[in-house]
Amino acid sequence: MSRAAALLEGGDVDAAHAALDVLDPDEVASYQPYWVTRARLAERILDPEDARRCLERALGLTEDPAVRAFLACRAPPGRGS
Repeated sequence: MSRAAALLEGGDVDAAHAALDVLDPDEVASYQPYWVTRARLAERILDPEDARRCLERALGLTEDPAVRAFLACRAPPGRGS
């Protein structure tokens, strides 16, 4: 998971995508950093609907109020906005 985030930060979107796709879905289903990274990837590949969906999932898994506020500020505008 960290590898995918590092690859994304380094600008290698394809490698980051591949690194996320090999992760076991059952193991990452409730792992908030996975969903944040998946949302950032979707933003980079210009898929706002997937970015919104992933960020909403990350927000749902976030208990820390400060992290929740930070993620909420990063949320893309809703449909029709």
